[in-house]
Amino acid sequence: MTDTPGTVTGRVPQPSEWAGARKTRYVLIAFVFALLTLGGIAVAVSTFGSGPSDPRSGVIILATPLFLGVALDVLLTRLLTSARGARGVRTGQVPEVGEPGLLVPYSATLTTIHVAAAVVCFALFAVLGIAAAAVVASQGAHGNAAAAVIAIVCLVCVISLIVSGVLVLRGKLRRGVLVLTPRGVYHCSWSFSTYADWDTIMYVGAADANGPIIELATKDSGERWYRRRTRLRRQPELAFNPHIGIQARLLSADPALVYQTLRFYQRNPQARTELGTEAAVQRVRTRAVVVADTAR
Repeated sequence: MTDTPGTVTGRVPQPSEWAGARKTRYVLIAFVFALLTLGGIAVAVSTFGSGPSDPRSGVIILATPLFLGVALDVLLTRLLTSARGARGVRTGQVPEVGEPGLLVPYSATLTTIHVAAAVVCFALFAVLGIAAAAVVASQGAHGNAAAAVIAIVCLVCVISLIVSGVLVLRGKLRRGVLVLTPRGVYHCSWSFSTYADWDTIMYVGAADANGPIIELATKDSGERWYRRRTRLRRQPELAFNPHIGIQARLLSADPALVYQTLRFYQRNPQARTELGTEAAVQRVRTRAVVVADTAR
């Protein structure tokens, strides 16, 4: 099947499955956490200006970067995804594929936010856990059951974050990337990797699972594989296996543009030879991947 790209100005048309996203809810969440961030900054200014105060102020100050991270994450992954355009699209090669292709890495900004949030959470749970443990040590678990529960919960959270850190250092958790090559499509997510050649992909679809998902429906025959690096992290797109599911909100490019790009090359085999060259990058940047039957 071959489709002719249409000329598109303005926003790239997105699939109908994403049109029902409740952006009002995300605006409210971003607004609330932005207010919490401002409140935390106000507490920090007051505390540092007046000297030692209520220990709870320290908890609020520690949590302030986390509030900011949540606000930024919601803003970048729910409200401003179309503003990314083709910013992250480039040519390159990954070892697992063995040939050059069109690369769409996961957003470096989002990755930084997630790492920073994990560090802040580690510090927050460690401080709370130590404080709770001190209370239990002085009063006993029976004297302050709430402190004992807090200490246990914080310990579990700290251990979980340490395990995640070890997985990152071992390469089991890593920043993902989507690669389109003349031969097929490779997707490396946080904890697993998948691949399917173009002849195996029946169609490119869309779904919504707490955010926009791009689905590559595959046949039972043909070259395809799935490799999970760790089972300690559960991701929503795993539910699409043996098909390929991609959390489009995590990519460094407009999710709708990535969807249209995959759809174009799946429907136009003769154009796949340009994948891995600047011609493909230019095609995506000029939005010449939106096929005529989806242009609006």
